[in-house]
Amino acid sequence: MLVTKSTNAISGLPSARPQESVPICSPVSLKTADGVGLHLDHIRPVEITGAAILITPAMGAPARAYRRLGHALADRGHAVGILDPRGIGESDLTPSRNVDFGVREFLEQDWQTAVEWLRTTHPSTKTILLGHSFGGQLNSIYAGKHPEQVDALINLCAVWLHFREMGSIAQQAKGLIFFSLMRACAEVIGFGPGDKLGWGARFAKQHVRDWSSWGLDGKYMYHGGDARECLRQVTQPTLAVSFTDDDTLGPGPAWTRFCDEMAASEMTRWRLRPEDIGKSKAGHFGALKDADPLWEKIDAWIRASVLDG
Repeated sequence: MLVTKSTNAISGLPSARPQESVPICSPVSLKTADGVGLHLDHIRPVEITGAAILITPAMGAPARAYRRLGHALADRGHAVGILDPRGIGESDLTPSRNVDFGVREFLEQDWQTAVEWLRTTHPSTKTILLGHSFGGQLNSIYAGKHPEQVDALINLCAVWLHFREMGSIAQQAKGLIFFSLMRACAEVIGFGPGDKLGWGARFAKQHVRDWSSWGLDGKYMYHGGDARECLRQVTQPTLAVSFTDDDTLGPGPAWTRFCDEMAASEMTRWRLRPEDIGKSKAGHFGALKDADPLWEKIDAWIRASVLDG
């Protein structure tokens, strides 16, 4: 694995604080074992008093969408890396008929490379994977496969994808149609046209096959592995967070089911109202900006359950 760093700050977040007290956000270039270049934002506080945290994104979301969250955690003494998986943001590969990959490549290549970098760069503190939505699902699978590499998990709006866990009959029908549509598009044109469906990115065909099979049959198999069995192997402290108004992408039954699948984990569950984090709306993405009460609570949980646990 080749790691190169740039010293250019890329935070783009104004601050009135003295410059020497502001965490620095720098781009990091990683190379996976199969030769794919990955982009990662490294946000390092002046003094590390907390954990080393890898933030992994929701399906199709770039690293830049998580910089406010990363800075909020760095402000509290945590070293943070924010990953662009292959095919997303500034990382290599554009899905097409000739460029394909799925959950196996994410786990065995991208996650392996990013976690190794985090542990090597910050060897003196605990390693936490903080995943949003699909990122939380993959983090949990990875932690079950590699318990020696992960000290704790924070899952933000990560749910069991099966359409039958989507809540009302109407919501289940929408989920069934959506998973089926994405699968059909990927099979016909050779990739998932998320960028044409308001999702912001293309998705590789095998990625769509893996993800949609979870949504359609609920068995949680992927090409090359059994995700459900990995979830059952998770024993690390896990904080699971969701919001009462996340009805479409993170409904309560689906969130509860995902938590239940990790029965061996030391699980802490927070099903929060938007007002609990100082917002009128939270939904699936609202907590990523201007949610200091949530970040304070997460920081407190890390210190009590991971660093002092």
